Amino acid sequence: MLVPSAGSAPSGATLSLSATTSAPSGVPPLVNAGEMFVGALMSATVTLSGAPGFQFSLNGLPTPTALRSSSNAQSAPSGSFYLALADPTKSPASWQVIEGPGTLGNGIVVFAGTQTPMTFAANQTYVFELFYLSAGSGAVTVSPSALSFLGTSPSAAQLVTVSEAGYTGAFALNSTCSSVATITPSGNQYIVQPVGAGTCSATFSDANGHNAILPIVVTVTTGGGQ
Repeated sequence: MLVPSAGSAPSGATLSLSATTSAPSGVPPLVNAGEMFVGALMSATVTLSGAPGFQFSLNGLPTPTALRSSSNAQSAPSGSFYLALADPTKSPASWQVIEGPGTLGNGIVVFAGTQTPMTFAANQTYVFELFYLSAGSGAVTVSPSALSFLGTSPSAAQLVTVSEAGYTGAFALNSTCSSVATITPSGNQYIVQPVGAGTCSATFSDANGHNAILPIVVTVTTGGGQ
């Protein structure tokens, strides 16, 4: 974890990190096929000048061998790594995709961090999830690759396009979004309408066993504001 300079931090503040290949208790994963989860706990409220960066070694993670040994992104299987954050101070707690695609080289995926200031509340565990989305020729492609909504207004609906090079058949849809979002097909496009706060994912599959996962996050403010 690459921590940027602190904009505001009390003397003696400490940072504790934990890492696991399984989602921490009480934190449902944004994507069930998450590669790594990192918990970050500050002993005092700290504001950083930007979101932290990360370097992940893929050795030992459930990624394809070609990814773990790749010397550059071009030689790796088609797809990209992304980084999401679960903020425990949100009500309800929610995920947000904060960076990606990551840069892959020599079996290490790197996220440089962002310049958007970030505040860690004292004694709260923030969870970062590293996940991989496949794409490209011979695989299902979803654009955009992840969706985030603020509120459930009908005007918040977004359009998703599902495609696959050389494939002309239909895609099957399987989702965990019954209470979070409705997903309505319209040809090779899908209208995603947020209906309730939470996180879920939609899986689009072709007839040949290829699939792609679309992470969806819906945040509703604590007073019911949109």
